[in-house]
Amino acid sequence: MRELFFSSDQHFGDRSALRYRPQFSTVEEMDEHFIELWNKTVPKDAHVIHVGDFAVSVAIAKAIRPRLNGVIDLVVGNHDRIIPLANAGLFAEMSMWRIMRMHKMVVTHLPLIRSENKFKLLNVHGY
Repeated sequence: MRELFFSSDQHFGDRSALRYRPQFSTVEEMDEHFIELWNKTVPKDAHVIHVGDFAVSVAIAKAIRPRLNGVIDLVVGNHDRIIPLANAGLFAEMSMWRIMRMHKMVVTHLPLIRSENKFKLLNVHGY
């Protein structure tokens, strides 16, 4: 069984993210830092569930995704462009949420309110 990793909210290519990440001077520096950390952590054959807000545009996603280790599924976030990303074929799977009964969890980008979590599973979320 492959190792399983979760990641979220890299916002690759998003210049506005720099205001929350003052340690970076440019968006390119920020992106390169995240790519380096990702590849140091995630083996090439690992399974990654990215919990939304992958990149600011499909063009940036196309440039970044091939540089990242692992087979990546995307649980889409509020900044992900669903149809263009699906058409680009960058991710093994794309979904609005992921129920992982074996792990007793539901994966969503936005946190679920208790009343929405009818499965009574642990809610792993981004945002």
